[in-house]
Amino acid sequence: MEDQESEFLTKVFTETGAHIRATDRKSLVVTGSYIGLFSIFLSTLAHTCLTGSSLTLSWLGVAIQSFFLLVGTCIYVMQQWYRAWKEHYIEVSLAIRKEFLNDERMTSNDKIFPYWLRRGVPGSRLSVDNILKYVTVVINFILVVLISYQVLELHQNRNLAILIVVLIILAYIGILFLVQMRIRKGQHLFA
Repeated sequence: MEDQESEFLTKVFTETGAHIRATDRKSLVVTGSYIGLFSIFLSTLAHTCLTGSSLTLSWLGVAIQSFFLLVGTCIYVMQQWYRAWKEHYIEVSLAIRKEFLNDERMTSNDKIFPYWLRRGVPGSRLSVDNILKYVTVVINFILVVLISYQVLELHQNRNLAILIVVLIILAYIGILFLVQMRIRKGQHLFA
């Protein structure tokens, strides 16, 4: 490979790597903050239950937990977009590398490429991004259960309360399914 091509590829991959790392940091800060806030909420709830104190149920508590659920759902959507864009960056970088240097000419000693561009993108779906996404879904589902419990206990009309709970659960599952189907790496990604 010529020095000019090598220099161009080094700049492209350095820039792409910087964008991926910056997005990683932003995503981890937002997700970590959400998990931390939920941990504080959950530890307070557990402490109340373990000390034998009675839980005070109120519509204000339902509103606050619904707000947390809304924030958690937005974080889940952000995580989906982030993951799709990261996979897109990797695929484009691999296509650029293959344009200049095909797999047959690639050597394992070629140090200008990151490890994931030397042999192609691995097929593994296990990553920190996906694990944090699943943790966010679990946290949100716990909030759905807590909201549902409070609605059942606070609402006077039991049948209407059951209907509201079923609608809340179905709406959350529907949102998860819709986000999963609409934000995929196989689609054209528009911001």
